[in-house]
Amino acid sequence: MFKEMFSPPSNLDEWKEKKDIQKRETKGADDSRSVEDIRKEKEKMIAKNKELRETVYSHNFEGAEKITRRDFMKVGGALAGLWAIGKYGNLEKALNVLAADKNEISVAHKTENIEETKEELEEIDLETAESEIDQIKEDEAQPLKFQLDRPIKFTVEDIAKAKNYWADRYLEGDLKKDFDEGLERMKPYAHQLKKIFKEKGVPEELVYISLPESFFDPKRISKKGAVGAFQLMSKTARSYHLEVNDKLDERLDISKSADAAAGILADNYRASGNWDMATSGYNSGKLWKYPKLHKDESLENYLEHNSSKADKIRRDIKYRPFLTRRVAKEDTLLKLANVYGLDPKHLKKFNKKKSDLLKKDEIIKIPLKDKQQRERVFNFEIADYKENFNYMSKVRGAIEAVKIKNS
Repeated sequence: MFKEMFSPPSNLDEWKEKKDIQKRETKGADDSRSVEDIRKEKEKMIAKNKELRETVYSHNFEGAEKITRRDFMKVGGALAGLWAIGKYGNLEKALNVLAADKNEISVAHKTENIEETKEELEEIDLETAESEIDQIKEDEAQPLKFQLDRPIKFTVEDIAKAKNYWADRYLEGDLKKDFDEGLERMKPYAHQLKKIFKEKGVPEELVYISLPESFFDPKRISKKGAVGAFQLMSKTARSYHLEVNDKLDERLDISKSADAAAGILADNYRASGNWDMATSGYNSGKLWKYPKLHKDESLENYLEHNSSKADKIRRDIKYRPFLTRRVAKEDTLLKLANVYGLDPKHLKKFNKKKSDLLKKDEIIKIPLKDKQQRERVFNFEIADYKENFNYMSKVRGAIEAVKIKNS
């Protein structure tokens, strides 16, 4: 239907001739039209514009969960032209405005749909939206960048360069205040913590892993539920003999949480034989998914393996029509739609679902549309890899910053 609505006629010369006649007639009529006539015509055009856009929305055509300015200019160019004629009085002037300043039409388009936009915003999962904002801020702060159009491959040299970036931020940049306050809070405990780490066979300097984790804030609780100066998840804390229940949370105890953190690092090192890989495993479970994990393994091979895994995700998102995802317990159709930049109705239809309900471990397809949405999916899907690469540099940078301050 929409293809027919916006397609030019097969006889292009005849169509152009009719348009020229209409243009001359319109220009001639403009001389006799009053301001009131133009205003009324504009109102009619806006009403027609809205009616047709609502029709487009209701059919939920492939490739759009809403009409963006680019979609509006591409698919609804004829409507934009009608709107501009109503505003500027004749076709020639309207076309000049369309060519010179598309933003003006975009503003009008947005203004006409304030209520519609408000309704859409009310449906957004606010927790997901806040998480995405935080992720965007964190992405901007990462020195090791990931791009959809560029192969992913990070090396030991990249990690070393990123270390200097983080050290600079801790010493003189935007993180200086938090870093200095964290070090000050840590002073009364530094000797005790280093002793705990040393007894576990962990380098004393790794006590400073608590700075990139929480800036040594014993009461810090992350959005994912990690608690304490060393940011331990409840399951991990219990596996290292800390009590975590409704009455007691030993993650808030500095000595006990440090003992657990040192235990994690020691176990990671025994498995990998490399302290960078051990810190990587502290941040992510990817260490234990590394198929070549053994004490003689090198950091170079570990980085190459994870680069390869991340790049496969990149290629899939860039070239495939959809991704598959296993539904987690907390997933809902609306949440997944918001995360991946989709209309819930489109996601539901794409998966041929009769209801909005999702079952744990169900496989759901995530359609990949235009480049903008693919970029969004890409940034979400490789976020763990991005953080994992940068985390090793964060820890190195924190240790380097402390050494410089103490020198």
